[in-house]
Amino acid sequence: MSVSASVDFFFKVCFLPLLHRKDFFGCQSIADFIASGFLPYIFMLYIFVIQGLVVFEKSSKLRDIMVMSGLKMRVYWTVLWAFYFAQYLFMVLILWVAGVLTELRTFTIHGI
Repeated sequence: MSVSASVDFFFKVCFLPLLHRKDFFGCQSIADFIASGFLPYIFMLYIFVIQGLVVFEKSSKLRDIMVMSGLKMRVYWTVLWAFYFAQYLFMVLILWVAGVLTELRTFTIHGI
């Protein structure tokens, strides 16, 4: 008793279409090239503001007064994180809207 089986494999090669052509160092324009370099630094600037405000609270003993009034440190840090995170998201939203209005490809290449 002999059983023979044959299996045929078919391969089809497809190339993905190019979504956009990169002209200037991997960017669409000189403005995109500059924006891609400076946007991380713009986002990091806010961290110095947050650090300065936390140090100011510590140096002026505002946190000690709040702790003596009954505020738990866990609640303090949670509220502080949520407040500054909301401000950071608002800054990102403003920069995103400005990028879309100025038609930077950094912001318009991806769909929402």
